[in-house]
Amino acid sequence: MEAVISAIVVFAVTNIDDIIILSLFFGDRKLSRRAIMLGQYVGIGMILIGSIALSLVAAQFPAKWISLLGFVPLGLGIYKGLQLFKPGAADEHATPGLMGSKAAFTYVTMMTISNGGDNTGVYVPLFASDPSIIPAYAFVFAVMTGVWCLLGYALVKFPPVAAKIERYGHYILPVVLIAIGLEILSGFFHG
Repeated sequence: MEAVISAIVVFAVTNIDDIIILSLFFGDRKLSRRAIMLGQYVGIGMILIGSIALSLVAAQFPAKWISLLGFVPLGLGIYKGLQLFKPGAADEHATPGLMGSKAAFTYVTMMTISNGGDNTGVYVPLFASDPSIIPAYAFVFAVMTGVWCLLGYALVKFPPVAAKIERYGHYILPVVLIAIGLEILSGFFHG
Protein backbone atom coordinates (compact mmCIF):
# COMPACT_ATOMS: atom_id res chain seq x y z
CA MET A 1 0.00 0.00 0.00
CA GLU A 2 2.90 2.32 0.73
CA ALA A 3 4.20 1.89 -2.84
CA VAL A 4 0.75 2.79 -4.24
CA ILE A 5 0.51 6.00 -2.20
CA SER A 6 4.08 6.88 -3.10
CA ALA A 7 3.37 6.23 -6.80
CA ILE A 8 0.28 8.50 -6.71
CA VAL A 9 2.31 11.31 -5.15
CA VAL A 10 5.22 10.84 -7.58
CA PHE A 11 2.87 10.81 -10.59
CA ALA A 12 0.98 13.90 -9.42
CA VAL A 13 4.14 15.89 -8.71
CA THR A 14 5.90 14.95 -11.94
CA ASN A 15 2.82 15.45 -14.14
CA ILE A 16 1.18 18.54 -12.64
CA ASP A 17 2.08 20.55 -15.74
CA ASP A 18 0.28 17.95 -17.88
CA ILE A 19 -3.07 19.10 -16.47
CA ILE A 20 -2.62 22.48 -18.18
CA ILE A 21 -1.37 20.93 -21.42
CA LEU A 22 -4.20 18.37 -21.43
CA SER A 23 -6.78 21.11 -20.88
CA LEU A 24 -5.27 23.03 -23.79
CA PHE A 25 -5.39 19.89 -25.94
CA PHE A 26 -9.03 19.22 -24.97
CA GLY A 27 -9.86 22.87 -25.68
CA ASP A 28 -8.46 22.58 -29.22
CA ARG A 29 -11.24 21.52 -31.57
CA LYS A 30 -8.66 20.24 -34.05
CA LEU A 31 -7.70 17.40 -31.71
CA SER A 32 -10.05 14.51 -31.07
CA ARG A 33 -10.57 13.39 -27.47
CA ARG A 34 -9.68 9.84 -28.43
CA ALA A 35 -6.36 10.91 -29.97
CA ILE A 36 -5.55 12.98 -26.88
CA MET A 37 -6.24 10.10 -24.49
CA LEU A 38 -4.43 7.49 -26.59
CA GLY A 39 -1.50 9.84 -27.12
CA GLN A 40 -1.29 10.54 -23.40
CA TYR A 41 -1.38 6.83 -22.52
CA VAL A 42 1.23 5.88 -25.12
CA GLY A 43 3.44 8.82 -24.13
CA ILE A 44 3.27 7.99 -20.40
CA GLY A 45 3.84 4.31 -21.22
CA MET A 46 6.92 5.13 -23.27
CA ILE A 47 8.27 7.37 -20.50
CA LEU A 48 7.74 4.55 -18.02
CA ILE A 49 9.37 1.92 -20.26
CA GLY A 50 12.27 4.27 -21.01
CA SER A 51 12.70 5.04 -17.33
CA ILE A 52 12.76 1.35 -16.44
CA ALA A 53 15.33 0.66 -19.16
CA LEU A 54 17.46 3.64 -18.14
CA SER A 55 17.29 2.61 -14.49
CA LEU A 56 19.03 -0.61 -15.48
CA VAL A 57 21.99 1.36 -16.81
CA ALA A 58 21.66 4.45 -14.60
CA ALA A 59 25.22 4.23 -13.35
CA GLN A 60 26.62 4.59 -16.88
CA PHE A 61 24.18 7.26 -18.12
CA PRO A 62 24.57 10.86 -16.91
CA ALA A 63 21.12 12.00 -15.74
CA LYS A 64 21.69 15.59 -16.81
CA TRP A 65 21.73 14.60 -20.50
CA ILE A 66 18.05 13.63 -20.19
CA SER A 67 17.41 17.36 -19.75
CA LEU A 68 18.23 17.88 -23.42
CA LEU A 69 14.74 16.55 -24.16
CA GLY A 70 13.68 20.08 -23.25
CA PHE A 71 14.57 21.11 -26.80
CA VAL A 72 11.45 19.31 -28.06
CA PRO A 73 8.79 21.38 -26.22
CA LEU A 74 10.95 24.51 -26.65
CA GLY A 75 11.10 23.97 -30.42
CA LEU A 76 7.38 23.17 -30.65
CA GLY A 77 6.54 26.24 -28.57
CA ILE A 78 8.64 28.51 -30.78
CA TYR A 79 7.12 26.97 -33.91
CA LYS A 80 3.54 27.36 -32.63
CA GLY A 81 4.31 30.91 -31.47
CA LEU A 82 5.66 31.86 -34.89
CA GLN A 83 2.55 30.36 -36.52
CA LEU A 84 0.46 32.94 -34.67
CA PHE A 85 2.13 35.70 -36.68
CA LYS A 86 1.52 34.24 -40.13
CA PRO A 87 -1.26 35.85 -42.19
CA GLY A 88 -4.67 34.35 -41.48
CA ALA A 89 -3.58 32.79 -38.15
CA ALA A 90 -6.59 34.25 -36.31
CA ASP A 91 -8.98 32.74 -38.86
CA GLU A 92 -7.18 29.42 -38.71
CA HIS A 93 -7.68 29.16 -34.94
CA ALA A 94 -11.29 30.26 -35.12
CA THR A 95 -12.19 27.60 -37.69
CA PRO A 96 -12.96 24.23 -36.18
CA GLY A 97 -11.74 21.22 -38.07
CA LEU A 98 -10.25 18.01 -36.84
CA MET A 99 -6.58 17.32 -37.30
CA GLY A 100 -6.20 13.83 -38.73
CA SER A 101 -6.44 11.21 -35.99
CA LYS A 102 -2.97 9.85 -36.70
CA ALA A 103 -1.41 13.34 -36.70
CA ALA A 104 -3.23 14.34 -33.51
CA PHE A 105 -2.24 11.09 -31.79
CA THR A 106 1.40 11.56 -32.84
CA TYR A 107 1.38 15.20 -31.72
CA VAL A 108 -0.02 14.41 -28.26
CA THR A 109 2.30 11.40 -27.84
CA MET A 110 5.39 13.43 -28.77
CA MET A 111 4.37 16.29 -26.48
CA THR A 112 3.80 13.88 -23.59
CA ILE A 113 7.18 12.23 -24.14
CA SER A 114 9.04 15.52 -24.52
CA ASN A 115 7.36 16.90 -21.42
CA GLY A 116 8.40 13.73 -19.57
CA GLY A 117 12.13 14.43 -19.57
CA ASP A 118 11.89 15.71 -16.03
CA ASN A 119 9.73 12.69 -15.10
CA THR A 120 12.47 10.38 -16.31
CA GLY A 121 14.94 12.22 -14.12
CA VAL A 122 12.78 11.28 -11.11
CA TYR A 123 11.75 7.76 -12.14
CA VAL A 124 15.19 6.43 -13.11
CA PRO A 125 16.87 6.85 -9.71
CA LEU A 126 13.67 5.72 -7.95
CA PHE A 127 13.45 2.49 -9.96
CA ALA A 128 17.19 1.92 -9.82
CA SER A 129 17.12 2.10 -6.02
CA ASP A 130 14.22 -0.39 -5.65
CA PRO A 131 13.19 -2.35 -8.77
CA SER A 132 10.50 -4.24 -6.81
CA ILE A 133 8.25 -1.13 -6.88
CA ILE A 134 8.06 -1.02 -10.69
CA PRO A 135 4.87 -3.15 -11.11
CA ALA A 136 2.95 -1.10 -8.52
CA TYR A 137 4.13 2.15 -10.11
CA ALA A 138 3.18 0.95 -13.60
CA PHE A 139 -0.36 0.10 -12.45
CA VAL A 140 -0.82 3.38 -10.57
CA PHE A 141 0.57 5.40 -13.50
CA ALA A 142 -1.96 3.75 -15.84
CA VAL A 143 -4.85 4.65 -13.53
CA MET A 144 -3.52 8.16 -12.87
CA THR A 145 -3.14 8.83 -16.61
CA GLY A 146 -6.89 8.28 -16.96
CA VAL A 147 -7.55 10.51 -13.96
CA TRP A 148 -5.31 13.21 -15.48
CA CYS A 149 -7.20 13.03 -18.79
CA LEU A 150 -10.50 13.41 -16.92
CA LEU A 151 -9.18 16.38 -14.93
CA GLY A 152 -7.84 18.06 -18.08
CA TYR A 153 -11.18 17.53 -19.81
CA ALA A 154 -13.16 18.71 -16.77
CA LEU A 155 -11.09 21.88 -16.62
CA VAL A 156 -12.15 22.70 -20.19
CA LYS A 157 -15.79 21.90 -19.47
CA PHE A 158 -15.92 24.36 -16.56
CA PRO A 159 -17.70 27.18 -18.48
CA PRO A 160 -15.59 30.18 -17.40
CA VAL A 161 -12.36 28.27 -17.99
CA ALA A 162 -13.61 26.71 -21.23
CA ALA A 163 -14.39 30.12 -22.74
CA LYS A 164 -10.94 31.46 -21.89
CA ILE A 165 -9.15 28.36 -23.14
CA GLU A 166 -11.12 28.35 -26.38
CA ARG A 167 -10.42 32.05 -26.92
CA TYR A 168 -6.80 32.27 -25.73
CA GLY A 169 -5.54 28.67 -25.61
CA HIS A 170 -3.66 28.87 -28.90
CA TYR A 171 -1.78 31.88 -27.49
CA ILE A 172 -1.10 30.22 -24.13
CA LEU A 173 0.15 26.88 -25.47
CA PRO A 174 3.36 28.24 -27.09
CA VAL A 175 4.22 30.10 -23.87
CA VAL A 176 3.63 26.99 -21.75
CA LEU A 177 5.67 24.82 -24.14
CA ILE A 178 8.57 27.27 -24.15
CA ALA A 179 8.50 27.55 -20.35
CA ILE A 180 8.47 23.76 -19.96
CA GLY A 181 11.30 23.40 -22.46
CA LEU A 182 13.42 25.97 -20.65
CA GLU A 183 12.64 24.38 -17.28
CA ILE A 184 13.66 20.93 -18.51
CA LEU A 185 16.81 22.32 -20.18
CA SER A 186 17.79 24.09 -16.98
CA GLY A 187 18.51 20.64 -15.50
CA PHE A 188 21.34 20.26 -17.98
CA PHE A 189 23.04 23.41 -16.77
CA HIS A 190 22.29 22.92 -13.07
CA GLY A 191 22.58 19.13 -12.95
